[in-house]
Amino acid sequence: MNKGLRDIAHTDLSHLHAFSQIKIIAVDLDGTMSGSSDLEIWENIIWFIKRLNHGPKKTSLIIATGRTLTGAKNAIKLIYNNRDLPIILYNGSVVINNNTFEVLYKKTIPGPTLMEIVSLTDRFHINVFAYYYLGTTKSLFAPIDQKEYVLGFGNDKTLLKEFNQMPIIWDFDEQFLLNDPSAILVDIRNIESTDKDQIVNILAAIPSISVTSSGFAYIEIRPADSNKAQALNFIAKKLKLTNEDFAAIGDNNNDVEMLTWVGTGIAVSNGTEQALNAAKFICSHNVASGVIEVLRLIKQSKRYHDE
Repeated sequence: MNKGLRDIAHTDLSHLHAFSQIKIIAVDLDGTMSGSSDLEIWENIIWFIKRLNHGPKKTSLIIATGRTLTGAKNAIKLIYNNRDLPIILYNGSVVINNNTFEVLYKKTIPGPTLMEIVSLTDRFHINVFAYYYLGTTKSLFAPIDQKEYVLGFGNDKTLLKEFNQMPIIWDFDEQFLLNDPSAILVDIRNIESTDKDQIVNILAAIPSISVTSSGFAYIEIRPADSNKAQALNFIAKKLKLTNEDFAAIGDNNNDVEMLTWVGTGIAVSNGTEQALNAAKFICSHNVASGVIEVLRLIKQSKRYHDE
């Protein structure tokens, strides 16, 4: 049974000790961090991050998001404070270095699988977006000089930018398809629920991908065996840590594997049923206020156990 953070802050010393041992907190963006535009809340988060990065028992915060680098860059500037820490993007299929944007870990979806998914656009009258991360690697093809790009497939080409504010490339040369995407979104905002169910069933039968969601607008597609937990496992091995050294804060279905893998999984109060069930602890607050609650508890636990 999961516990409320408010309860353990005052009554459960064993859990308080566990919070004092956390070395890295992985935080989702959508719905967890980006759910608030309140400047004071963000200032409080940054204050706690700086305080937790001091002393012999440092705790660092990293981003684990379904967003692209473009979509996460504002939060990265605030949170990372020029520290050399990894960033988890694309629901865990891409891990990059914060300072260099170098690819540390990447999984991709095979090109033929992308075309199989694109074939659904005519049948269901939907758009499909394929996301590519190149990082600092120079492309062999002159037109591909971005760190990342998104290709659009479908009949409705009126949308110029997707939700990360990346320009959608609708008309492109075949060379753009020589790379394999690390994520695919299926736009289901304007379809019937029965069509959505059919699409989900079709996608579930494709062995080279896994399917998740972080809202109602898109079906989110990752490479098979790719999720935020797998990305954290890679980071743990790289840093010579174990899952017990990690905490994670999330709110949605795409956070479930991460919340289960870490030693201390925490869901914000307005999380989905799957996220709440996967977490060991539940915040008293939602979105960014829940993150502050966790950071405050970690700071409190370190002070108590360092005395």
